[in-house]
Amino acid sequence: MPTDVPPLDEDTLLYLRASGDGRLAALKDLIAERFEPLQSLQLVEIVLPESCWPVWAHWLAVEVIDRWRNELLADEALALPAMLAALGLAAQQEEALPLLSRLSETAEGSTLSFELTLRLQAAARQLPQPPQAALAQIEQVVTALADWFAAEDENGCLTQLRANFERIRTVTAASCRQLLIRLGFAGTQVALQQLTTLQAALEALDRQHAEEHEDRLQREQASWRAFATLRNRLAGRGWNLRVGRDDYEATLRALASVYQFKLEAEIFWLSSLIVREVLEPVRLQLAMVARSDRLLAEWQQRCREHSKIGAGASAVLFANYLRSQLDAAQLLQSFETQPGYSLMRWGTLAPSRAAALLDALLAHLQQLCRSLHLRCCLSLLALDDPATHE
Repeated sequence: MPTDVPPLDEDTLLYLRASGDGRLAALKDLIAERFEPLQSLQLVEIVLPESCWPVWAHWLAVEVIDRWRNELLADEALALPAMLAALGLAAQQEEALPLLSRLSETAEGSTLSFELTLRLQAAARQLPQPPQAALAQIEQVVTALADWFAAEDENGCLTQLRANFERIRTVTAASCRQLLIRLGFAGTQVALQQLTTLQAALEALDRQHAEEHEDRLQREQASWRAFATLRNRLAGRGWNLRVGRDDYEATLRALASVYQFKLEAEIFWLSSLIVREVLEPVRLQLAMVARSDRLLAEWQQRCREHSKIGAGASAVLFANYLRSQLDAAQLLQSFETQPGYSLMRWGTLAPSRAAALLDALLAHLQQLCRSLHLRCCLSLLALDDPATHE
């Protein structure tokens, strides 16, 4: 067979289909005029019934949309424990939540709780006498702790807490954005389930931290009352070494509880703020994905109503062939550029743009069905040709 002959592509063959009963004659004339070396070829008519292609396009659209909704990701990082761990919001075995411990870190690698303990231990080693001196020492400790807690320099407790908070919230927000991007590669139904689960976990964590915050505030107030009682008792007693030491140390322990609960209340409050900042974009993404999934479900139902392809053997074989040739992911990439939005944001499209997008999808799938049907016919002709079996 000559190798210098221009090929007859599928578009040319499909165009000739529209020429009516004279299509074979038209093709022979075209070959005689432009492809003389091919005049010896045997021509076979391939019938492409135009009326069936909209039905097949709707049937294939149902298949495509089903994959777009239910595409799974083989990504263990999108399991709930892994998602929470990526955000620093998952407890590891019996340890405290990483977020809480990171908020309490100091620049020296210690914790604010440990720093509080050291300050109180230094005061406990001193046992002033008589009671008036002990009371004066207690007041000095109260003043020193208040100054340390609220100091605005870099060594102040609240200053270190808020510096940690700003650093952690920045990292956590970036991790949340990356997580939502990864979820965007899943089907809308899959993403919807994952986001719903994540939202529920974050809301539970937010409630827990809010409750812990309130609990620590109440404990702080109870510790203040205990401290006041012990300080008054220390002032009203006669002094002896054993009783004086016991009262003095009990008063310091009550003061330690005050600032420990004050510190924990602040930590739980800041951690709750971080959780809420993660929760907000998750809620927004969930709402957007839900709208997109509803749109796809509406499309799927509409297409299903026009996709009665029959149950004949040829229809079943062609349906299986279409499924095997369908690359839903690649098709999605080409259609995501048309509205300028990713699949997860299609639900935000205006109704007219959404309708135009569905029309474009059906038109593309109709052309795809025609092309694949032609390919099937050509393959069957090749099987029937004795030359292919030599």
